Amino acid sequence: MDHLEQNGSAGDRGPEGSGGAGPAPSGVAAARAGLSLGHWVLLVGLGILCTAVFLIFLPFWVPLFLAAVVTTLTYPTYLRVLRLVGGHRKRLASAITCLGFTLVVLIPTTWVFLNILSEAPKAVRGGAADLLRGLDHVTRRAEPGGGADADVGVLRKFLDEHPDMEKRLNGWKSALATIAGEAPPDSTRKTAPSPEQEGGPVDGIAALPEPSRVTVGNLGGLLDSLASLATSLLRGAAGFLFKLFLMLFLLFYFLKDGPQILGSLRSGIPVSSAYQDKLIRTFDQVTRSIVRGTFLTALCQGAVAGVAFVFLGKQAFFWGAATALSALVPVVGTTLITVPMTLSFAIGGQWGHAIAMAAVAAFIGTMDNIVRPLFVQGGLRLHPVWILLAVLGGISVFGPPGLVIGPLAVALTRTVLALVIEDTETAS
Repeated sequence: MDHLEQNGSAGDRGPEGSGGAGPAPSGVAAARAGLSLGHWVLLVGLGILCTAVFLIFLPFWVPLFLAAVVTTLTYPTYLRVLRLVGGHRKRLASAITCLGFTLVVLIPTTWVFLNILSEAPKAVRGGAADLLRGLDHVTRRAEPGGGADADVGVLRKFLDEHPDMEKRLNGWKSALATIAGEAPPDSTRKTAPSPEQEGGPVDGIAALPEPSRVTVGNLGGLLDSLASLATSLLRGAAGFLFKLFLMLFLLFYFLKDGPQILGSLRSGIPVSSAYQDKLIRTFDQVTRSIVRGTFLTALCQGAVAGVAFVFLGKQAFFWGAATALSALVPVVGTTLITVPMTLSFAIGGQWGHAIAMAAVAAFIGTMDNIVRPLFVQGGLRLHPVWILLAVLGGISVFGPPGLVIGPLAVALTRTVLALVIEDTETAS
């Protein structure tokens, strides 16, 4: 287009230089009008094709995005491997890097999540039992014959003055007892009437509550539900494995042909190279800040918490992993786990454990300023409010990948706005 515009300008100068006004300007205007029409036709066609390409790639955007993120993180490793195996063996270096990523990241991550799922029921029951004992400790009554100095719960007087609150608290305790698999408190335990009192037969099946009766009809419904659940689980597992394989496939070629792929993309974007470099730097910086800085820092915080939970008598693996996951939430972070755990120890009268847990919580909270700079230089340079909203909004819209997509989208948007403002000020 620039070439054509230059030719058009030369045509304008030609008649002026020859001293004539002739019909040349009308021909140039017609050429410009034709060029403008062709330009809009190309734009419309480009819009249609881009829409078609977007719809084609839409089902695979998650593995595509994750492959781009992993490529950003592992490309330096790929270059080192390439130097070791020989500069011309790109396929071998890419295959070794993908295999290393699978062995070091994918397999351990899968193992961790499977162990979290296996320990979750036990940990939840244990937490409910500890909280139930704590509530019993702070709401207990004086034992008969204990005298005036008998040990009474600190909330006993308040509950005696507010029976509605005690009734609500008993409901909570009954729910906690159900979760913990223990007998409910005496104040909330209900005695089931005998079959004779209900006027029903004593037959073993007929005496059961209606939902527990096994009939041909509800047995068939149960089997249908189990079959539907198994089908959905198999479909989900198959979809997960397919996306995982596709991500590794894309990662292999992104590592092997990364410069060529990036160069072809850059040549097709009508933006100056300087602006493209800024966007690429922003993508690289945000990706490293989130994945290397946030994830590795959360892993260290979870490891410290897990060691502490070993000595405090908790399910160390589960609660350590829960602490690591909570560290990914901006602003509040590990306090989602450590503060309730400290309060549960205090409510139960375990003051030594409570003080130790509070010290561990304070140490884990300061690890952000100690460990994170070791993994990544710089940061998102976003206010914590925007990071929190970006993470929560990204997860709600995109699921787990939104943990990276949300802050990345906000950071790239800020960069694009800055470039637009800079370009506008330069043009003016």
